[in-house]
Amino acid sequence: MRMDRGVALRIDSPALDEIRVQLAEHFHGLLIAQDQAGWRPHVTIQNKVEPRVARALAEALEQAFRPRPLAIAGLAAWRYRAGTWEPLARHRFG
Repeated sequence: MRMDRGVALRIDSPALDEIRVQLAEHFHGLLIAQDQAGWRPHVTIQNKVEPRVARALAEALEQAFRPRPLAIAGLAAWRYRAGTWEPLARHRFG
């Protein structure tokens, strides 16, 4: 997944999508516009670099990367506070 100033790998997981739907329903009315917008699960590989650097990595990954299964061990909740992230909770799957 190419971004202007970074690269990410898209995650295709119906089970993760369902968890997100349930969380969004539970927190209905409390989510900011960004969290109500489209859901594009991904793993960021590179962020906030010069566009030419991002393009070079994206091209290299497109040649060599092969998708494979991904295991998600749990979920974490974070709070954004004026430029920094504060961990709130961690929930591991059984």
